Amino acid sequence: MLLTMFIVFTSICNAQDAKTKKTVEQKSTEMTEKLTEELQLTASQKASVKSINDSYVKNKRIIDDKIESLKKAKNELKKERNDRINEILTEEQRKKHEALKKKKKKK
Repeated sequence: MLLTMFIVFTSICNAQDAKTKKTVEQKSTEMTEKLTEELQLTASQKASVKSINDSYVKNKRIIDDKIESLKKAKNELKKERNDRINEILTEEQRKKHEALKKKKKKK
């Protein structure tokens, strides 16, 4: 039950995180305060949860940054591939190729 609440809570926080980028400390404190309030944590539990949240938020940000970087690299690779393919296609083939890409995007 506690794990489920934590997962739901972090999902909500992640959705809110996309709106405004808080510092690691702000985000961790916010998460800790919410859990403290909802679960009536003791001072000792609160300190432990805060430490866990600090680590979680810090590491999640690192992962999120890596994911963003990889997405950009993937998009650049796709663009380079398409540019190189378009160089060897006729105008008619290029139009068909673009239509195929648009059709694939809709799926």
